[in-house]
Amino acid sequence: MSKQNIGVSTDCACDLPDAMLDALDIGVIRFYVRTETGLFLDGDEITAQNVAEYYRSGRGALVTDEARPDEYAEFFRKRLKQYDELIHITISSGSSYAYERACAAVVQLGMLADKVKIVDSRTLSTGMAHLLIKAAEMRDSGCGTEEMIAALEDMREHLHVSFITQTPKQMFRNGYMGKFFQSVCESLHMHPIFRMKNGKTGFGGIGFGDMRGAIRRYIRNVLISQSYIDTGRLFITHVGLSLDDIAMIKNEVAKRADFDEIIVTEASAVIAGTCGDHSMGLIFMKKY
Repeated sequence: MSKQNIGVSTDCACDLPDAMLDALDIGVIRFYVRTETGLFLDGDEITAQNVAEYYRSGRGALVTDEARPDEYAEFFRKRLKQYDELIHITISSGSSYAYERACAAVVQLGMLADKVKIVDSRTLSTGMAHLLIKAAEMRDSGCGTEEMIAALEDMREHLHVSFITQTPKQMFRNGYMGKFFQSVCESLHMHPIFRMKNGKTGFGGIGFGDMRGAIRRYIRNVLISQSYIDTGRLFITHVGLSLDDIAMIKNEVAKRADFDEIIVTEASAVIAGTCGDHSMGLIFMKKY
């Protein structure tokens, strides 16, 4: 039996830079960001930097939206002109309608439907990136779709994905906290910490004081126990941080863990729209 030509694709919320996506031969479907000035396509028409500037300007609410089922279907049809089969990895179904819409799109494909497999990452941002790198490695080594999907579904349960936000405003707007807690955080200058658990974004703690100090304490607390951390690869993903901030973060990480590879990425506009300006997270694999 001849080797299958398997394509790997994902949502733009994976937060991998285009250069890495191209090098890994991973296709991406873009989502949308709506501001008071219009609707923009993530990556092509709006970036995380634009989102950060929008927040700093003090303008109105910002809303994100996934691709529609018909857009997913068209994306899959185009990919199937290059590949025999597709594995598409979505942002967590607990945080987005992307998985639901991608599955609805597969139904629209008719006779091509059995060639597209949708994997719910049960994570977001560069948690997805860990899965994508694994998928690309397995594809390149000649693994089949069933073997790849089994490995990804196992791997997704062993990710650490957390992030600290400067203010609670955008997380409140997106339904991740109540109005009372938002008010308390704002009045006491607290910085909420969120963590992915069981495919959903949940409360993970509070950072106090100035943001740089809160980030240092967040890093210390996340990396305090070395026994469970797989030090192969760490993603530091952020929205609107300066080069000095990033250097400080890398220095704090180096004090506490010796990762083989550290990759700094700027969040997509969609993730930036959810977390808000001056947010950052540590994303790595746990030992298993």
